[in-house]
Amino acid sequence: MGGKAAILLVLAFSTIFLMFGHRFNSLSTRTIDNVAEYLANAQAYNIAVSAANIAANKIFLDKNWEDDGNYEDIQFNGGEYTLKTVRTSAIPSLSDTLLTLPNGNTVANPLMNKLVAIHAQSKYNINGISPITEAMPDNDILENEVIIVLRPSSFAKYGNFYNRITAIPATGDTFSGPFHAQGNLKTWGSPVFTGKVTYQNGHTMYNSPPPPEFQAGFNSGVDIPLEFDTTGMHAAAIANGKVFTDTTSSNLKTQVRIEFIENGDVKYQQKIGSGSWSAEETVPLDSLTPNGMIYVERGNVFVKGTLNGQATIVASKRGLSGSGKIFQTDDLMYSFNEDPATYPDKDDMLGLIAESNIRIKYNDDTKHDDIHTQATMFSLTGNVGPDNNLVNNDGYLASWKIFGGITSNTVRVTAHYNWSGPYKGYKFVQDYDERVLRFVPPFFPDTKKWEVVTWLEKKIIKDGQ
Repeated sequence: MGGKAAILLVLAFSTIFLMFGHRFNSLSTRTIDNVAEYLANAQAYNIAVSAANIAANKIFLDKNWEDDGNYEDIQFNGGEYTLKTVRTSAIPSLSDTLLTLPNGNTVANPLMNKLVAIHAQSKYNINGISPITEAMPDNDILENEVIIVLRPSSFAKYGNFYNRITAIPATGDTFSGPFHAQGNLKTWGSPVFTGKVTYQNGHTMYNSPPPPEFQAGFNSGVDIPLEFDTTGMHAAAIANGKVFTDTTSSNLKTQVRIEFIENGDVKYQQKIGSGSWSAEETVPLDSLTPNGMIYVERGNVFVKGTLNGQATIVASKRGLSGSGKIFQTDDLMYSFNEDPATYPDKDDMLGLIAESNIRIKYNDDTKHDDIHTQATMFSLTGNVGPDNNLVNNDGYLASWKIFGGITSNTVRVTAHYNWSGPYKGYKFVQDYDERVLRFVPPFFPDTKKWEVVTWLEKKIIKDGQ
């Protein structure tokens, strides 16, 4: 019995070892297959991402670049890729909020007048990888899609953008949102910058330490010229907006009064040259300007009220002295609340664009009182702020409460200071409108640089190809 028991024991152990050996061999095979599958997926993904980056780089170098159908089935790194681009150059209506991608899908197109989508699709043949499951036979092809949506980087995204620092940010000042100085950034003491700070030609600090407080960091050597072309805005106003201009063909100054009404209407009057003001008209805002663009040619604008909707007002100079200015004559607010920062999903949005200055006008509605400005403002050759009488303000100190941003050629002084701080004029109180990171006022000027707003990735496994 001892001999037979030994034989049975040997047979039992042999069977066990054979079974475990088979399992170990199977596990090794599966491990190799898993590694091969992972590498194949990584290869397909890398090809798609590389192709998308190739297209994005071409657009960054040449904003008008398109694929022109010449990027189909391009051999690359053991596989192939296909590139397609789709563009939208103008929104016919603010309600047109979708951009159709090359693969038939759609993405949000929120109040943007320019978007480009890149569709990169890769193919990678996985022939030679051992079958792992029935869903992945030999000769299969792995496919990956990468879709990038780009838009021009808008000046609207800045809380403060200044071509030249002529009034130095100082201790006690707080600047909300991204801040850019095109040139040298000058600071006095320890002003606070809550957003990312960029500047072109270095940073000069006065009366430090303590140094300025850059809560979101800073970058030097960033070159963003302050320029824009009004041609596109004028064309948009002609196509589906509103143009105010001299109807006598004498190139006379055109002046316009605009008052936004909380119910979505707008009141307006027009004056040509030294003539009389026209009768006041009241119409729905989207009837006056379906695409939101209001363009005053060779003229000035006087604006106030409560906006319900989206609009951009442009005051152009076009070589006519004394024009290209916007005057805020009373509070200028959005309809949803006095504190719009608590309503991030609301879409009231106003852009004020002046080739010259933007001013809060001195009158009985503004002097000796706080002023609210809820808008994104742009001054090409001048600056933004209260007029001189309000800065002096008869010794009275009020607050200028801004919800939005300022882009201008130079910095406007808003108050007089002594050793204890501002004592007359307007304290600068700003809240950054973070909604401009998602959408901006209609046709607001862009920086002529592109930025990525959406990056979508999708892996596809198709068998039998």
